[in-house]
Amino acid sequence: AYRGEKYSDKPSKNLRGSINPKGKKTQESARPYPITTANSLHSPYITTDKANEVVLLPHPIEPINSFPRTNCPQEDPNLLDWHINSTWNGFIPKSGDVTLPNNSRIIIRQSVNEILGTVIIPSTSELIFGEIENGITFDAQGMEVRGKLTIGSETCRFETPVTITLHGNRPSDIVSNARPPSFKGISVTGKLSLHGKRFYRTWTRLARTVEPGDNVIFLQDKVNWMSNQQIVLVTTSMKDSREWHRNEISIIESVVENPVPGVGAAVILRDPVSYQHLANSGYQGEVGLLSRQI
Repeated sequence: AYRGEKYSDKPSKNLRGSINPKGKKTQESARPYPITTANSLHSPYITTDKANEVVLLPHPIEPINSFPRTNCPQEDPNLLDWHINSTWNGFIPKSGDVTLPNNSRIIIRQSVNEILGTVIIPSTSELIFGEIENGITFDAQGMEVRGKLTIGSETCRFETPVTITLHGNRPSDIVSNARPPSFKGISVTGKLSLHGKRFYRTWTRLARTVEPGDNVIFLQDKVNWMSNQQIVLVTTSMKDSREWHRNEISIIESVVENPVPGVGAAVILRDPVSYQHLANSGYQGEVGLLSRQI
């Protein structure tokens, strides 16, 4: 389809060349994207005022992430440290099922490197995660939250990642012999309080068609997405099934806000896309953010 401009093989001043944060040589298969004015007669961009609503996307109020953080549970000086023997009246648990002591508030300030069994938080206890620059990982076969599992608060959202990974395989007799909810799951009869950084928006649309080999996508809306996060480009093909589809997941290299007047953001991808994703006057493909801080 005609997109209102001519492309050149010359690496003249273009978006990709001007914002590559590491000065890497771009792949030869990727096409240059000259910056043009979105209001020009032959603009190739579909901006929000021109977008259609084939699929209705929510438009929530933009969150405020910059206000002073208060009520941070991980900063309570009276917490017991998971990685201190005295917390457990003996030795730090390294394997098997783990039950927190009754009437205790325990904080995890660093990653737990072992894969534990089922971690049980009694009704009188609380497990709190700390916040460190490189993030915290926690591995278990399951969790029973009878008390509280806390990561941040509404006024103290986590800026760094916390990753809880649940391990286990589907039993062959799962139909006739049901397992408890904590089997490779988090069973909550108490309180689950998880508050990570709010990303806005989590869904948007393409402002320009993406061709195979492109490693830059243009979005209609401004986003506060981050490097290394995963996004999904939803298929715009007529056929979409489990056996044959053109949905694809990509990793963000960097984000540039308002690269062209009227266009919300340009997202530079770590690797080129494999399929075409359309954005024309009749339909614009959706793009969703998959990653979260928790």
